Amino acid sequence: ICIGKIIHILAIFIIIACLLAWKVPVKDENFSRNGDFIVKCLNEKNSTYSNDGYYYYRENSFNICRYSTETGKKETVFQSQVPIDYYIIWDGYVYYNYLKEYDVYQLNKYNIETGQEECILDADVINCDGVDIYGGYFYILTNNYNGLGGRVYRCPLGGNPETDCEDLSEVFQKESMSGETITVEQDGLLIDGFYFEEKDAYYIQSLREKGTNRFILTKVSEEVLVDGKRVNIKTNGKKPMMRFSYQVEGKTEMPITCLNQSRYDRSELYEQYMIQEGEDTIIGLLSVADDPRVSIEMVQGDIRRDLLFQLNIETGESKILYDTKNNLTRIIGYDEGVIYLFKDDYKVYSQSLAGGELTELLALPEAEDIVFDWQGDYLIVRYINEGGNEYNVVSCLK
Repeated sequence: ICIGKIIHILAIFIIIACLLAWKVPVKDENFSRNGDFIVKCLNEKNSTYSNDGYYYYRENSFNICRYSTETGKKETVFQSQVPIDYYIIWDGYVYYNYLKEYDVYQLNKYNIETGQEECILDADVINCDGVDIYGGYFYILTNNYNGLGGRVYRCPLGGNPETDCEDLSEVFQKESMSGETITVEQDGLLIDGFYFEEKDAYYIQSLREKGTNRFILTKVSEEVLVDGKRVNIKTNGKKPMMRFSYQVEGKTEMPITCLNQSRYDRSELYEQYMIQEGEDTIIGLLSVADDPRVSIEMVQGDIRRDLLFQLNIETGESKILYDTKNNLTRIIGYDEGVIYLFKDDYKVYSQSLAGGELTELLALPEAEDIVFDWQGDYLIVRYINEGGNEYNVVSCLK
């Protein structure tokens, strides 16, 4: 009798296990655990534009490609012989730095039309940790120090970076040596810096365009510009009442109350996922992390759910606008009351937050590596098919 009962119980367990396996399709398991779905920004307002109408991206460590939303075609414009660390496209050229030797970076320039390449800044002159272009100048970052900032040099676009660079730390008054952050305006940029006693020098924390607050080259904090006011967004899971907070310049730090829950402690807010919409209002996206290694590019197995929230910086009121409940739906964009979703059927949808049906925009293959980005009026999606190593690119009007 005992043996019969044991067999009966085992049979029940086997049936339950089979039912559970039947109820969870392999596709869902692949989507929820193995997918690597990266959202680059919330919409085109905080995306990185090229200055020639193309969408540029790095396909691997060596290739720079571009995609045309008009023709739907992609092409490789540069194949490097060394791994590219940081790059920017400007006026028909690829400017990129690469690791010349341990912790030493050189800056090169490549002509897309002619294929000519040259070194424009040898690491022995200035060690180039990154480069950007703004207002007719190269901005070159060096000595980037543990997230505190770095030294920044600038050079006219027509000049020689090895001989014509000026040190931006010289814009700060030498008597301002308190260590507090100082903001100086120069040529349309707001430059945040501080005196770093250990290095006996002024380090640049951020360069931001005054009218848009778009950061140039470097930043050490997350900010949103709301009605001309800089709003600093902070994440600190160790503060029970201030897990997520905001501080309008010149005012007291305040909590984002709708996110003040311990289950969000492993998550972080980033400025590319926040925009102003309406007076005094921020719309933001939070991917709720399930992994202590908080990251901006988490795999699906590390994500519990996505939240779209609203914050009024004057009243402090905040609320959740949309909760995906799990990681079988991802929020990949938002604009003017419309949310964009990627679901486990591998389709992209739009839906009004006011209600209504889902509208299908794109159907994608069941790829594990997918990147969602925005440029102008287009949603741009890159994906790598199973066994492949190159991105396929598709786009649609939002």
